[in-house]
Amino acid sequence: FKCDWSSDVCSSDLVFGNGNRVDAEYVIGADGVKSVLRQALYGDDNPTYTGQMAWRALLKSSEVPEELLEPVGHTEWVGPGSHFRAYFIRKKNLINIVTQQDTDKWVEEGWSTRGDPDEMRLSFPNPEPRLEKILGLVTDCSKWGLFTRPLTDNWGRGRIQLIGDAAHAMLPNAGQGASQAFEDAYILARWLKACEDPVEAFANFHRVRIPRAQGAQRLSAANARFKHMRNTTAQHQSIAAGTGSVYGRTDWVWAFDPVVEWDKMPTVPELYAA
Repeated sequence: FKCDWSSDVCSSDLVFGNGNRVDAEYVIGADGVKSVLRQALYGDDNPTYTGQMAWRALLKSSEVPEELLEPVGHTEWVGPGSHFRAYFIRKKNLINIVTQQDTDKWVEEGWSTRGDPDEMRLSFPNPEPRLEKILGLVTDCSKWGLFTRPLTDNWGRGRIQLIGDAAHAMLPNAGQGASQAFEDAYILARWLKACEDPVEAFANFHRVRIPRAQGAQRLSAANARFKHMRNTTAQHQSIAAGTGSVYGRTDWVWAFDPVVEWDKMPTVPELYAA
């Protein structure tokens, strides 16, 4: 849609592509990494391709030998320029497989682009036997390119607020893309209830949310760098020394309780802080 402007504040008159007009007290944009609302606010602020792509496939659990995911129901491999994850979903009826790789090919963003299972398998040219067996079971898959944008405090202005990927797109390397969007929605709702003025609510939302979301963005980028290290020996040494892997230093992510801490400044380790 298009947005009319009055000085530096968007007017409440929203004009959509189908001709509908809406008079709104405030606007919340949750329209993803390619946010139309973000473009209306900031112009040419398009996400950039990261040079990484992901593959996804689903397998029936009954078709996968149990030992491939033992003992905890999920497994992961990391290798030069790529990594792999597989885990149970839907009450263990299905196994979700996601691989991520560095590539010099352009891949569009999207969840429904059909992929070639043989090309997916090439992400791991010399797979470990269990990994080879899992990949060999894939007969159908999808692919998508990974896009992001530089960390920014441009999450909206006036009576317009962006949340989720529209505000803070991040790589899927910390399991936080959807989680941070859910946190956004809940905490924003609490601030809107607590403040009579939406502009004040949005300002408070920025104050408590930007440090945490940007910390998650930095964590995701750090995970991607570690998992795709080209020097396998150095990667193994980093794991042994506990210095290269970010795992084990993420309590600040998982222990956060938005119900209790919605109005508090978040705890973000210096490593992932601004």
